[in-house]
Amino acid sequence: MVATCANGQNDIVKGSICDLVVRVPAGKQAVFINVDETSISLARPDLKGNIVPGKCSLQRKGKRTRGALTHVASICNRSDIQPCLPQVILSNTRVVSQKLAKSLLPLQPETVRLVRGKTGWSTAASFVEYLKMLRDALSLWPEIQPILVMDCAPAHLADSVIEAANNQGFFTAVCPAGLTPLLQPLDVYCFQGYKHYLAEKTRDAVDLSMSSRMQILFGACTTYLSRRSWKFAFGRLQLTDEQTPVSRGLQDVFPAGLPTLDPQMPTHEDLEDLFPSRRTLNHSEWIRVPLRTGRLRLRV
Repeated sequence: MVATCANGQNDIVKGSICDLVVRVPAGKQAVFINVDETSISLARPDLKGNIVPGKCSLQRKGKRTRGALTHVASICNRSDIQPCLPQVILSNTRVVSQKLAKSLLPLQPETVRLVRGKTGWSTAASFVEYLKMLRDALSLWPEIQPILVMDCAPAHLADSVIEAANNQGFFTAVCPAGLTPLLQPLDVYCFQGYKHYLAEKTRDAVDLSMSSRMQILFGACTTYLSRRSWKFAFGRLQLTDEQTPVSRGLQDVFPAGLPTLDPQMPTHEDLEDLFPSRRTLNHSEWIRVPLRTGRLRLRV
């Protein structure tokens, strides 16, 4: 039953992505950008080794080591563009004080942005701001057509977000929650290794003040994310035409091989199948106009 559902949704997602690629304006090149949020815990990673009873005293965790930050991460299939993509760190005002944020300003890499607010979670408003940062970063490549790949998190599906994406000239491809372990490059190939890298750097640090922790995070953003090529991730998940082996997850779902799909514009019913069932969406923002064939064109 799960495999059948995945097959059907995969066909819709892949068909709509093919349709987006076909509709890239002449003279422009499609560039896929996967954006997603991940929580960064401030708790110190578990230390390796043995603890001899009576040889060490327990230390109470400080208040600022119990919270979490949110990293709005970006990767794409172009290694020359990847270093310029924004990496946004969201924090509430309690975790990162105004004084600390000010002291970190000269230490932030050009592509890393620390944003303080009432909440450290991603919201529609913060995601709209992210889209503006992304558009500014991509202004160096006027010849590309960005195609955003993102999941169905509530912050991504707000009317203000799709309106902002349309206004910024982005194409959007939505990945349903059940397919993120199969189709979203950040989930499949990035976040686990990124958090392991961050944990190792934190574990080796002598100074674990908030300032030091934030600098470690800034470094991980640039070293692990920005300076690596993620082209293979998009190819192995069949989001691009790269001649790379198919991911193990897709092989498990499609043991007989992936189906060949033609460009297909999603219908209202297709979108209902992709989006959360209990969420009311303004389909007029996701759909442009009905075609004579009865299918509906995605707004771009």
